[in-house]
Amino acid sequence: MKKKELTPKQEIFCRWYAETGNAAEAYRQAYNVKNTTVESVYVLASRLLKKVQIRLRVEELLKERSKSLDDERELYRETMRAILETDVTDLFFEDKESGQMKVRSPLQLPRHARKAIKKVTVNKGRITYEFVDKVQAGKALSDLEGWDKPKETNVNVTYNGVVPIDDL
Repeated sequence: MKKKELTPKQEIFCRWYAETGNAAEAYRQAYNVKNTTVESVYVLASRLLKKVQIRLRVEELLKERSKSLDDERELYRETMRAILETDVTDLFFEDKESGQMKVRSPLQLPRHARKAIKKVTVNKGRITYEFVDKVQAGKALSDLEGWDKPKETNVNVTYNGVVPIDDL
């Protein structure tokens, strides 16, 4: 059996619905509803969502979006870890000729240190780096990973037997 193609308007509806979760709004974005009552928009959007090819396309878009969000979260984790791993020693190198310590240019910095840079200022050949706050990065990573989430505590108590009146 050949898969039925969606019309351009149906595709727009699916994309809006996958993005917002609001069928009526998706319908308004995809179709001309200028002379349509609010109730009719709800009914038409609902009917559209009942079509198999629409549901399949929405599922497909949601899976793509989920994968994209997972990729974004992983990139965010990687950036927060890079900020936390950056050390002041990443900024310097020993000049072989003079034996002096010198500041690395941004391109000479390790990749993780470059991710931690908030601002670079060059004034009269002098490089100044400002880095993202490590404490904020740690909190952001903790929030993302759920490390500070309150632990669930069971407060339900089951009594076997009779409870003395004094304990009530």
